[in-house]
Parts: sequence; C-alpha cells; structure tokens
Amino acid sequence: MLNRSLPVVFKWAVGNGDCEYSQKDKPSHICKENSVCIDATDFGYNCHCAPGYRGNPYLPNGCQDFNECEGALNDCIYGCVNTNGSYNCSCPFGKSGDGREHGSGCSYLEAAKSLGNTLYIIGIG
Repeated sequence: MLNRSLPVVFKWAVGNGDCEYSQKDKPSHICKENSVCIDATDFGYNCHCAPGYRGNPYLPNGCQDFNECEGALNDCIYGCVNTNGSYNCSCPFGKSGDGREHGSGCSYLEAAKSLGNTLYIIGIG
C-alpha cells in the first residue's frame, strides 16, 4: 500500500446535547462571542465564527471582526465603510442607492425620486 492514499472523513462535535439544549446552560456552552452554534448530524454541536468574523469560535474573543473593505471582500461600487461584523457601501454626492454592484447601485434617478416633486431654483448673483 505504499504511495497510495485513501479518503478520510473526520467527524467531530462538542457538547452533550444540541445547540438549543447547550445554550440554556450558559456556563457549559462552548461557543464564544461572535460565533454561531450549528447542530452536528449525529450528536453534539459545532461552533463557527459568525458572518463578518474570523478566528477560533471556541476561545474567548476568538472570533474577531475583519475588514471587508480591504481587498475584494465586498461588492461596493464607490465607497466602503467597515462595520462590526459587516460593511456598508456609499454613493457619491448627488446619487443614491445601496452602493452595491449586486444591489440597486447608485443612480441620479433614485436621488431625484428622493427629492419628490419639489422644484429647486438656485440663483447666483
């Protein structure tokens, strides 16, 4: 069997009950801050960092916010503002919308709609 490989599946879980049961007993619940509990298929549960967080969900403060505005981790067209666990996109002055490439984007039409039927006259003199 030299130079051969076999697929291996490693299934594991923590705790003696499911997520609902373990979250009732806070001192024994293993998932820490900014994490989510997911029931395992056979028994127990696993912890994962919540969306917008990375790290080790089993350690106190193990899941830390990461900056989605750095690199290609967001779908903002113009500006990106990191928030705790997420991010917001912005539109340039005069445009409105959600600022997302896969959303409503930014448009003058949306900005004009938000002004309503008001006529603005600006005079210089």
